[in-house]
Amino acid sequence: MFELHCEQGPTLEDNNKELGIVEGITGSSSFKVELEGEANHAGTTPMGSRKDPFYTASLISVELNNYVRKQNRYSVGTIGNIKLEPNSYNIIPEKATFTMDIRSLDINIMKNIIEHIKEFIKKTSEKYDIKYSITKNHLENPVQLSKELVEKLEESCKERNYNYQVMASGAGHDSIIMSEICDTCMVFVPSKDGRSHCPEEYSKPEDIAKGGDIILDAIIKL
Repeated sequence: MFELHCEQGPTLEDNNKELGIVEGITGSSSFKVELEGEANHAGTTPMGSRKDPFYTASLISVELNNYVRKQNRYSVGTIGNIKLEPNSYNIIPEKATFTMDIRSLDINIMKNIIEHIKEFIKKTSEKYDIKYSITKNHLENPVQLSKELVEKLEESCKERNYNYQVMASGAGHDSIIMSEICDTCMVFVPSKDGRSHCPEEYSKPEDIAKGGDIILDAIIKL
């Protein structure tokens, strides 16, 4: 199976590439973290006397960002949702609940990030007298796409003198499911400004056509 898709990110455009040949799709894991401290008055509670779960959450966010940046280029970490209770401007929060999304093309790196950040949550929460819980929402392993199909697509790019790069996909696609029953591969075309799933999403028709060209070439060679 060959799948043609917009990149949904800025890498191809930033690197001035016409096409991306996808060698693998990153695994992903998500968690819900709940931190519980002590609500109190924002004006009368000294900084050193607070049990502020949002402060703890902010330290976790910085650590996740810094630690993942030390891994390979196919690893990312995101805190995408956060809720504070009671959520009032003049009350120190009692609870902070947030989600973590961790992805990598290397399952061992992904597991290492997860274990590191779990240990950091434990130590930091204990340091600031914050109760914590971590709930796993889901875990999907990385998927390596067909090396043979990747090679065929690369051959076509070279024959046609198309400017391309081999890369990974950080988003899930149909190829993940289809890889369970057949060889699969993906071709990315650049997304303008890296935007997708929004009205500004756009890929040049000529880039889309080039993606179709190399897929057709590969099918003929097979």
